[in-house]
Amino acid sequence: RRHTILVTSDKDGTDSVAAKEIVDADIVISQPFWPFYLTRELIEKAKNLKIAITAGIGSDHVDLQAAMDNKVDVVEVTYCNSISVSEHIVMMILSMVRDYHSQHAIAKSGGWNIADAVQRSYDVEGMHIGTVAAGRIGLAALRKMKPFETHLHYFDRYRLPESIEKELDLTFHESVESLVAVCDVVTINCPLHPETENMFDKE
Repeated sequence: RRHTILVTSDKDGTDSVAAKEIVDADIVISQPFWPFYLTRELIEKAKNLKIAITAGIGSDHVDLQAAMDNKVDVVEVTYCNSISVSEHIVMMILSMVRDYHSQHAIAKSGGWNIADAVQRSYDVEGMHIGTVAAGRIGLAALRKMKPFETHLHYFDRYRLPESIEKELDLTFHESVESLVAVCDVVTINCPLHPETENMFDKE
């Protein structure tokens, strides 16, 4: 059987090439950082669609419930950038705790106030760091934060083995509410689907 491969960056809006061509597509491949959003409307329009592939990890750009309803498999390249993302989490935690970005902007514009910088800059040592979901990325981030002498917390549908909890001195929480009540920093590492949508709000 011959296959037709269409590559396009025209993916936004109902008049885009991707939206028009999906009608005949068997497989859609999208990247996670500039994705083609597979909404319910598009999935239901794509009668031949069998697989939606992320050329990376993550599926936030796919309506997972619509995919399940229409028997479309959603797959990713597991493990491909778990370490990169966990390292990015650590970098963001350190930069936020240190108020790096705003202080860098002040210094770059020619200003500097050491009292102001000190007032809004903290040590991460001794802080309580938590992750919502402790899968590949969440657990890797916790491992990387351990040497900073932080208190580590996690919430997950499935509790980690006791050996890992002891190794990293982890505190397990049975609810997100319990976790956020004690943590200085919370990182969210769960996929977006109907069960996790709106998990966090202003309250």
